[in-house]
Amino acid sequence: MTPRSPRPRDQREHGEIELTHEAACTAAAGEDSWEKAAQTLAVRPGLVFMVATGIPADGSGVPDLSERVCGGPALSSPQSLVNPRGHNPLRNELVEAWVRGRAARELG
Repeated sequence: MTPRSPRPRDQREHGEIELTHEAACTAAAGEDSWEKAAQTLAVRPGLVFMVATGIPADGSGVPDLSERVCGGPALSSPQSLVNPRGHNPLRNELVEAWVRGRAARELG
């Protein structure tokens, strides 16, 4: 049995990618936000931040963000990259119409 040769770093197999420090830094340098850099690399923002800077996006273990290893978009806190806010619309016309109709049937 002959050993398999390692696959190239940029080759995708079964949806897997190997995100390198260089790729993360390059993407971060070319964008104005970590979210856009993450979209470029098809990964989550917290992951590209951690790989590029060497700092967990939840801020654990690092008292000062100025200790970042490479540049990238400025952040006061990377916490939003780990737990981004979900979209929660306050109003939905379809739901309001259904509620009005249901109330009219129940009270009518």
